[in-house]
Amino acid sequence: MKLSLFVPAVIASLVSGLLSAAPPSPAPIGDPPELIALRDSYSSSLAPLRTKVEDTIKLRSAQYAADLQKLEDQAAATNRIDAIPLLRAERDAFAAGGWTIGFSKDDKKVPSAAHELRRAFDRDTAKTRAEIVPASRPLLNDYLRKLDELERSLLKAKTVDGVLAVRQEKQSLQGAGVDPLGGTNSLVVGAWLDEKGKAIEFFPTGQLDGGKWSWTDRSRRALRVNWNAGSKFILDLVVSPDGSQMSGVNPSGGKRTFTRKPR
Repeated sequence: MKLSLFVPAVIASLVSGLLSAAPPSPAPIGDPPELIALRDSYSSSLAPLRTKVEDTIKLRSAQYAADLQKLEDQAAATNRIDAIPLLRAERDAFAAGGWTIGFSKDDKKVPSAAHELRRAFDRDTAKTRAEIVPASRPLLNDYLRKLDELERSLLKAKTVDGVLAVRQEKQSLQGAGVDPLGGTNSLVVGAWLDEKGKAIEFFPTGQLDGGKWSWTDRSRRALRVNWNAGSKFILDLVVSPDGSQMSGVNPSGGKRTFTRKPR
């Protein structure tokens, strides 16, 4: 056999042997069925409150869009042409059931009346949450109590993976008492679609497709994404009041919007 053919064959054989001898990757730890049942029950108990928040905010969003339409008509009548695209983009987003992070405070093309309309919208949505959120806190406390009971049961049974899963669930709820409907991992965890329709999965471990995420201010439903591309590649996001969208900007000023993928 020629040496040029023999050497690659030997290398291939060695690599194959090493790969076959390497231990398989550990299987991911799954949540115990008891935890899944508790989590589903907790989510179901919050569902009516979340629906009430969403429906109330949806009506307020429609009113906000109508007010912006009037302001856009006024801008056209007074020849404020430069303001029309900004007003229209904001109006279209809310008319379609979406959300935005609002007008730039430094953009002089935005009429002061538009800023006031947005402030009024934000005040009303905050008031809506303040009226409904207190009813969710006893549900959270009950869930935490049941998680403690489950952890003790799994410890007694020496189910290590189950204990770790329950502790991770409890850790994810730290600080959630301020707003169990908003500042909990369940508000973020799941699949989201970017502007191009690409799906990105956010995981309860703080991982996401292509990076990591963490809360920066639970009370404001604010989080930060750190992409794997490097420390400079970050994205600050805020979840909309009804939980259907996440919007934000990167350090370069580029705007990003994610819409929750229908379940």
